[in-house]
Amino acid sequence: GVFDQIESFAIVRQKLALAKSQSNIDYHVLAIEKATEEREKMKLELESLKAEREDLRKRNEEQQAVIKQLSESIEDNLEKKCSLEETCEGLTAETSSINNQNALLIGELNQ
Repeated sequence: GVFDQIESFAIVRQKLALAKSQSNIDYHVLAIEKATEEREKMKLELESLKAEREDLRKRNEEQQAVIKQLSESIEDNLEKKCSLEETCEGLTAETSSINNQNALLIGELNQ
C-alpha cells in the first residue's frame, strides 16, 4: 500500500541522489584529467623555453667573443694607423730636406 509506495519513492530518491553524486564524481575526474593534460603541456612548453633560453645564452656568448675580437682588431688597426702617420711625417720631413739639398745643388750648378 501507501507504505510500499513511500518506500519505493525513497528508493527512487536515493537512486537519483546516487546518480547525481556519480555524475559529480565523473565531472571532477574529467576536470582532473584535463588539468593533468594541461600540466603536461605546460611542462613541455617550459622545457622548450629552457632550451631556447640556453640557445640564446650560447649565441650571446659567441657574439660577445666576436665583439671582443673586433674591438682588439680595431685597437691594433688604430696603433698601425698612428705608426704609419708617424712614418709619413718622417718621410715628408726627409723629402723636404732632400728637396732643399737638391735646390742648393741646382743653385750651385747654375752658378
